[in-house]
Amino acid sequence: MADKTKDNQQVLKDVVKQICPDYKSFEDDQATKPGIMQNPDNSYCKWIANNPEKGYERFIKEYISFIITNCYIEKFEGIRKIVISRPHRIVLKQLFAYVHGLFDSTLDTNRGLLLIGPTGSGKTLIVKFIREYMLAVQHQSCYRIYSFQDLYDDMQANGMKSGLLQDMTYAKATHARGFKEMKPRTIMIDDIGTKATQTKNYGNSIAPLDTLINTRSTIFTENKILTHATSNVPLNELVNNHLSDDRLIGRFLQMFQAIELNYKINLRV
Repeated sequence: MADKTKDNQQVLKDVVKQICPDYKSFEDDQATKPGIMQNPDNSYCKWIANNPEKGYERFIKEYISFIITNCYIEKFEGIRKIVISRPHRIVLKQLFAYVHGLFDSTLDTNRGLLLIGPTGSGKTLIVKFIREYMLAVQHQSCYRIYSFQDLYDDMQANGMKSGLLQDMTYAKATHARGFKEMKPRTIMIDDIGTKATQTKNYGNSIAPLDTLINTRSTIFTENKILTHATSNVPLNELVNNHLSDDRLIGRFLQMFQAIELNYKINLRV
């Protein structure tokens, strides 16, 4: 186990050096050490605003560590190398700027992300990593991840009374005085567009994606609360074949900005 841990650390350093050529050592700058990410005063985010290049190196280190620790260690005896392609690096740079609201971000931080790509491009990996990263640096959960497949099945069984649809719309917030209220929250929907446009509940036709987009777009417009999503379906096909009318298409495009992941994560074992 010790040898495997040592090998993983070497892979980690090799990949960070591959992506950030000027990177020297994890210990070079006191501000990049893990402890600063645990401070409740948001000092890490403040530091990144003044040191974006060093912050990006740290972001990459956390991302590669996440791949090694959470995704592939159980599948392989060891990883000799992880190759991060140029398109992959561009996406990571965009996401880093988006997450920290940096001025040079090509993404609008007031709109949700729609990650589109084939199986193996790491869509779900990225959304899980961003959630864990934001929890570490901002000390709050930025979104909960839901499966569109689960919503489709629940609406097929329960129609508009779907408990999952309600949960994807509102969260129960418990206050200090003990009472609860329902309030909108940011969510991530995994694999939209993977099921038929419509289904039936006891003979009644329902369109789960239409219903979800209609509900979430209202929350977006009235409360400025974001929805993120992933999909295997190209954007043109998604809006033209999986949404029922121009009104919903307009709402969908207003809510989301698409990032196409035209690559696969390349692991060598």
